[in-house]
Amino acid sequence: MERLPTKILPNRAATVREPVIPVVTGILEGYAEKAVFRGFSAHPKRAGKAVYQMIWHHDRPYELLLDVGKKTLQFPQLLPGVPARSPMYRESEEGAAGVGQPTGHGFDNA
Repeated sequence: MERLPTKILPNRAATVREPVIPVVTGILEGYAEKAVFRGFSAHPKRAGKAVYQMIWHHDRPYELLLDVGKKTLQFPQLLPGVPARSPMYRESEEGAAGVGQPTGHGFDNA
């Protein structure tokens, strides 16, 4: 089954001055503290990758895959049956492209 990437990271390469994994981890920890989801755990990997696990929608386990090199966050269990070139997939990509940079209170869409 093909995984559907959703890009929400900036359209520029991460640098040493931009520790993307700790920033994403901090944002997700903030959501866990606010009880947006439960059972949160972070598993940073080498080469700019991390796996996050949580209990979320309908009390189901989800994984969130971060790949800094590809500038993607993937929820493999979310909408797994949506074909990559379908109209629904294109609409989800367009929606994700409208998400701005993370701020202290969510995402800035300006």
